Amino acid sequence: MGAFALSKLHVLITGAHASISRDAARLLASQGAHVMAADPDARTLSRLARDVSLYGAQIETAVLNLASPAAIRIAEDHLRLTGRSPHVILCCCGKVGEACVGATAAKVLQPSLFLQLAPERRGPLSRAISSLKHPTLESLLARKPGRGVFDPNVS
Repeated sequence: MGAFALSKLHVLITGAHASISRDAARLLASQGAHVMAADPDARTLSRLARDVSLYGAQIETAVLNLASPAAIRIAEDHLRLTGRSPHVILCCCGKVGEACVGATAAKVLQPSLFLQLAPERRGPLSRAISSLKHPTLESLLARKPGRGVFDPNVS
């Protein structure tokens, strides 16, 4: 896949405190996606941006209270007016369902795809699940043209 394979994709990453967010941001930014990380803690965001920049990739950060639908609506207006509304929201907070901060953002921002990422657990069950060869984010992005998630010719 070329360096700019995802050049028109806008991604919002939530749960910036999790280490998996760094890996997801680095992977997507290195493929040319426009990545923005949102979190209420400015220190967490600056650490994430610093870590991703060590790999030669750049991301944007936004100090945003993702638990507040009103704050998200204000951010949505700005993103829409600047043409940067997210196509994909990746939530790395590790929580599921309504407890997930990315779920609130997804309700307001209405992205095309909302994914909840979680670090892989080590144990007998996780080894059994990994042996089933479930697709990972890297394997989805690495698929040949015509078979990927972000292929414009696939409905």
